[in-house]
Amino acid sequence: MTKRVVTALLFILSALLSAQAASAQEAPLPVPSADPRVVFIPLYPTILSPSSGETLWPGTIFKWADAGSSTYTMKFKVVETRQVFKYDVGAPCPDTECALYVPPTVMAQIKDGHTVKFSIIANFPNSTIKSQKITLTVDEGPAATLTSPADGAVFVNRFDFDGFRWNHTFFANQYRVIVRNAAGEKVIDYTDSSWDFCNMATQTCGLGMNPQLHNHIVLQEEHTWQVIAITETEPAIKSEKRRFTILYN
Repeated sequence: MTKRVVTALLFILSALLSAQAASAQEAPLPVPSADPRVVFIPLYPTILSPSSGETLWPGTIFKWADAGSSTYTMKFKVVETRQVFKYDVGAPCPDTECALYVPPTVMAQIKDGHTVKFSIIANFPNSTIKSQKITLTVDEGPAATLTSPADGAVFVNRFDFDGFRWNHTFFANQYRVIVRNAAGEKVIDYTDSSWDFCNMATQTCGLGMNPQLHNHIVLQEEHTWQVIAITETEPAIKSEKRRFTILYN
């Protein structure tokens, strides 16, 4: 075989190899199999917040990473009572992250100090996928902090006593002021909106005394007073009780 023939054959072989490589680079990507035996495995929903060990209260926001489900179920298990409460989130996440306040229907059924195990369940047509569990401690929310009168206060006459004062508490849209006599009977039971009771700029609230209210106070007798914070959806939260006495008119 002459040198010229060998060169020609090598040139043809090189061209064929180049064409084969180019064809391989331009080949379409393989199409996923339509085989029904190929099963889609969904992602696990991952709780992002709160963290295990934190407090569960009416303002708690639960966040979890979207697992591709169109619906989710929030699961709450009370350790002390073994009760289980579920809340269906009937809509897909608006983004890669889901967020929802603790459902009021759940907060209404658990008690202050309870320990709750929380998880999120992603619902799929043929299966459900559970997240990890976190442990939370229930705090129903801050009660109103009473500021005056002080516990055990004694007023010489009714003009020295100008009313009841307390600090505004988060989420309260109404307050109920209850005064009881020495026998435990209600002598004042007054409810109004937080906007009427409170100065939102200073976050302080109060119920001033007028002749009509004063007429319900028995002189020289110890009374107790208490403020109950009321929200639209949560259980009412009671403050501490304080004692006071008015001696003379």
